[in-house]
Amino acid sequence: MRTLLARPALRLGLRIAAWAAFAGWLLFVGLVLALRFAVLPAIGDYRDDLERALGSALGQEVRIGRVEAHWRGLNPELLLDDLALLDAAGVPSFTLERVDAVLSWQSLLRLRPVLALLAFERPVLHVRRDAGGNIRIAGIESGGNSDPAFAEWVLEQQRIRIHDATIVWEDQLRQAPPLLLEDLQFGLDNRGRRHRFGLSAVPPSELAARIDLRGEVEGDLDDALERFAGKLYLELDYADLAGWKPWVDYPVDLPRGRGALRLWGDLDEGAGRVTTDLALESLRIHLGQTLPALDLASLRGRLRGEYRSGAWSLAARQLELLTVDGIRLVPTDFDLDWRQQDVTVNGNFRANLLDLDVLARLAAHLPLDARSRELLLAYAPHGRIAELRASWGLEAQALSRYALAARFAGLGVRAASYFPGASGLSGSIDLTENGGKLNIDATQAGLSLPAVFPEPDIAFDKLKARVAWRNRADGLEIDIDRVDFAGPDAAGNAHGKYRYSGDGPGEIDLQAKIDRANGNAVWRYMPHAVNADARAWLRRGIVSGTAHEGKLVLKGDLRNFPFRDPSTGKFLVTAKARDTRIDYAEGWPVIDGVAADMAFDHGMRVHATAGRILEASLPDVSVSIPDFEAADEMLLVRGIAAGPTNAFLDFIERSPVAASIDHFTEGMRAVGNGRLDLELDIPLRRALETRMRGTYHFHDNQVHLVDGLPMIGQVNGRLDLTDRSVSASEITGRGFGGPLRVKVGSNGGKVTVSAAGSAVIGEVGKHFGWPLLGQLSGSTPWKSDIVINKRNAYVLVTSDLLGVSSPLPDLFNKTASARLPLRVERTGPAPGVEQYRISLGNIARGTVLRRDGKWAQGVFAVGDADASLPESGLAVRVAMPQVDGDAWRNFLSADAGGNAGGAAGDGLALGRISLKTPLLKLFGSEFHDIDVGLAPQGAAWKIDLRMREALGELTWRAADDGWIEGRLRRLHLPAASGSGEASQPPTAIDHLPGMSLVVDDLWLGKKALGQLELRARNLRGSWLLEKLRLHNADGELSGSGRWTRGARQRTDLDFELAAGDIGKLLNRLGYEDAVRQGKARLAGSLRWNGPLTALHYPSLAGELTVKAEKGQFNKLEPGVGRLLGLISLQSLPRRLTLDFRDLFSEGLAFDSIEGRLAVESGVMKTLGPLAINGPAVQVAIDGRTDLQQETQDLQVTVRPEVSTLAIGAAALVNPVAGAAALVANTVLKSPLNRVFSYRYHVTGSWSDPLVEKLGQSEPVPSQEQKP
Repeated sequence: MRTLLARPALRLGLRIAAWAAFAGWLLFVGLVLALRFAVLPAIGDYRDDLERALGSALGQEVRIGRVEAHWRGLNPELLLDDLALLDAAGVPSFTLERVDAVLSWQSLLRLRPVLALLAFERPVLHVRRDAGGNIRIAGIESGGNSDPAFAEWVLEQQRIRIHDATIVWEDQLRQAPPLLLEDLQFGLDNRGRRHRFGLSAVPPSELAARIDLRGEVEGDLDDALERFAGKLYLELDYADLAGWKPWVDYPVDLPRGRGALRLWGDLDEGAGRVTTDLALESLRIHLGQTLPALDLASLRGRLRGEYRSGAWSLAARQLELLTVDGIRLVPTDFDLDWRQQDVTVNGNFRANLLDLDVLARLAAHLPLDARSRELLLAYAPHGRIAELRASWGLEAQALSRYALAARFAGLGVRAASYFPGASGLSGSIDLTENGGKLNIDATQAGLSLPAVFPEPDIAFDKLKARVAWRNRADGLEIDIDRVDFAGPDAAGNAHGKYRYSGDGPGEIDLQAKIDRANGNAVWRYMPHAVNADARAWLRRGIVSGTAHEGKLVLKGDLRNFPFRDPSTGKFLVTAKARDTRIDYAEGWPVIDGVAADMAFDHGMRVHATAGRILEASLPDVSVSIPDFEAADEMLLVRGIAAGPTNAFLDFIERSPVAASIDHFTEGMRAVGNGRLDLELDIPLRRALETRMRGTYHFHDNQVHLVDGLPMIGQVNGRLDLTDRSVSASEITGRGFGGPLRVKVGSNGGKVTVSAAGSAVIGEVGKHFGWPLLGQLSGSTPWKSDIVINKRNAYVLVTSDLLGVSSPLPDLFNKTASARLPLRVERTGPAPGVEQYRISLGNIARGTVLRRDGKWAQGVFAVGDADASLPESGLAVRVAMPQVDGDAWRNFLSADAGGNAGGAAGDGLALGRISLKTPLLKLFGSEFHDIDVGLAPQGAAWKIDLRMREALGELTWRAADDGWIEGRLRRLHLPAASGSGEASQPPTAIDHLPGMSLVVDDLWLGKKALGQLELRARNLRGSWLLEKLRLHNADGELSGSGRWTRGARQRTDLDFELAAGDIGKLLNRLGYEDAVRQGKARLAGSLRWNGPLTALHYPSLAGELTVKAEKGQFNKLEPGVGRLLGLISLQSLPRRLTLDFRDLFSEGLAFDSIEGRLAVESGVMKTLGPLAINGPAVQVAIDGRTDLQQETQDLQVTVRPEVSTLAIGAAALVNPVAGAAALVANTVLKSPLNRVFSYRYHVTGSWSDPLVEKLGQSEPVPSQEQKP
């Protein structure tokens, strides 16, 4: 250094430089002092100069309200207040409240003003674009030819600040409304080539929240883009994206949307990167004019795009979206990059997850090319792909390399053309242009193979597969290492190889083992080579069943499938079937429970060793289709069936044969077994032309041919059947107790059956449930002819009944040697109508009609009765010269439970019943001129009774215990026989119906008894007699009682007989002139064990009270004395020698008769003497009488009166059986001629009493003397 300084020139230069620096410093100090003390204090004097300088720079007149100058530190500061820019008219177009400019000392170095700070306070700036596109800022036009020096000047200033500005943007070119930005804050810092800026503003609240924009740029205006570097940041917490459309052009149509975003941008020497965080909602986007709008409920995530040196990349992180119709893209990450150099393009794509279902559903809204959209629609991919890695390379737009690796779940594509479809696949794939590997491990998966099967969809519950392939120069090789499958239709495994050379369908070598298969799915796995008719039969014919031990062999060139020539290849499926149901032909009964060996190649063969049709077993049956591809495929069924005959009858009826033989077997039933040999030839294209041949063998069967006929036993023979006929040369058996023979034939759909045999009449009665036939005996030959045509059967059964004897009364009586033609005929006079006609010689005939399966009308006429059909129901009419009702009662039992209108057979209601006969013998009596009609009336029968002995109407209801009511105008009952022969004992009964009867005129023989009223009802096991009243002009009998039914029957009866004139009442009852005048009352109660209709003397008990007055016993004729002789004492003189003729023989007059009687065990006894007081005599009777044995033991005391007045009877009980048997027939007749008292002992029977005189007794007190 010292050496250098020692040089003179250098020392001189240093001195000059030092003086120059000192001089510059002095100049700077002088300048500062000048500014401080000379220029700045007088800055206001330079306002006009400033206005002119600014106006010249801006090209517009400028006005400044006030100018001030200060020092800010060492820098001078200029303050301009109320600065305004004037337009051409001199009106302010832009004003600045204050401008603060701080001068930088760098201005001296650059020889032009450089500001350390330029600040604007609350400016209001109008920016306008006119219709021509010219922009004016504060009235100053800003064109494309503006001087760039202004931009350079701005970038030279150290700091620029704008505070609280307002900007109004008017765009007449877009015809948009004015846009107002308020509270605008702006800052710009310049440090050489580095420029930092920041801007924030508040737009209208309905458009957005505050806008925050920041950035940093390094570079000069004249630098190329590659030399620029910088960063940009934009934050917008809320914006109505659609609301900005009047001022902003989006790259896509955006009718609706709002949300927030943040954006980061980087630029570095030509490489750029943009990162955006999105949080948008209610977004509607049109990505193409012809595409439907995409409506998003939300869109969130981060997007990043980058370009560097010819390479582009696009990435997304946690990108998710939700459409308004529920399509959701779960958070997804992906990276896409590609690089193009000349004609070479390389690309890579990576994704953590792709939801193909979502992408496919969004595809309709995305701007895809036509081919891509066509492929998406055709294949409809769905499922999820994870850990996807893909790469590719293109050379001159041709794919030169590719690689793909991924895992997938639920993957599926739609089958298209020869490409198979799939669904629910899970596994992994790894492939390149040279080959690849595929592993599948899926549940609930499916494959679709439309190129192989007409029913292409195959479902799997489980599917595992290992498959590899190689792309070789001569074609594609696929190695199926192993496939394990299990699904609803089948389960098993397979392995094999497939080669495709590009010519034809390829070659295959596949073997499969089938562990389980469903028979009803076989049709689904028949390839296209099997014709539609055969496939249709497999679908319908194999209804159910399972198969096991199945095997599949498929080997050869598939162009030769199904390999009819064994040298070209092999196709064979075998399996063992069990529990299989085969519906071999429509309309025929199915085969169930089949155990068989099955084989499928170019045809089908099923050989069954077990099975059944209905209830018949099948030990050996084969079903086959010889050739699936034949022009006229045939289904052949051959077999033998054994089992119950009923099953084969059912088989025929359920098959088409039934129609061809007019349902001949429809009503047949059988017991026993047989065997059927059957052959069926069924054209699959013409099933109606099925041919059948069969023979059924009966072995000791029981067969029921038609309704109404009994089972035919010991049936043997054979029945030959075809699809059009039925025949039998001779079937033998036994029916109705005798042998029979049956022949069957058919012709043109008409079936004829001829039968003949012998019947035991008793067996006929048992079969039809006719008890009357049980009274018949013998057997008779019969014949029957049946013709069935169009489901209309004509039946004729005839017999002469030779050999049958009948003990039935009247016309139905017959000897075995007599012939009586019987004819039963069934016809069908009209569709849906059956008519049955029955005739039995000229004795009886009947007709019954059946319409639409229901009995409609019927009549059964006996004798000369009318046989015409009634309008509805069943009419029974009888018209005979006489009817022995008593004889018929011995054959018929009473129907105690029949209902009015009851149904006959299976629904024919019994209508009117009529009986007409001149003479009816019933209950030992004869009734004349009978015309009785019975007709149903609701739940009752109305009886119209017309005969000589009775006239009236009755109603009978059978419900509960029965009820009869009505009114008879006349009822004449025959009198009891007086022959003295023992009468038949009364029929024991255990039930009586309730009743309410009125008989206006009741006669017993020739005795007019008057009007009868009777009312009774059943209550809790008892028959209550509520009212009994027999009334006439001379007296009245009334009573009530109870009959208790059951195991211990009992009858209780209360009665009262009142006679206003004893003589007339007795005359009415047939005892003429027995008593003259007199009044009487007989009352009491009786009880006995047994029914009301049968008096049981051993248990008879009760009490009676007798009162009579003012009458006289007349002289009685023989035959009457048994009832009244005792009281009249008329027979007393016959047994005694005393002479009482003047007192008794000509009649006994009485003033009163009184007494009380008791009955116990059928013996009646007096309770105190029975006293008879009269004007001539007083009589006292005491003792007992046996009512059943008709014996007596009486003490009779007689005291004649001097007045010789006749004594009266004391116990007038003639109408009641108990009162009539009060005493036996009296044996004394002679009149008393003494006035003394005498006692007598009367014993013996009523018909022959014994009288013993005991002697004179003490006087008997008269009625007046009694206390």
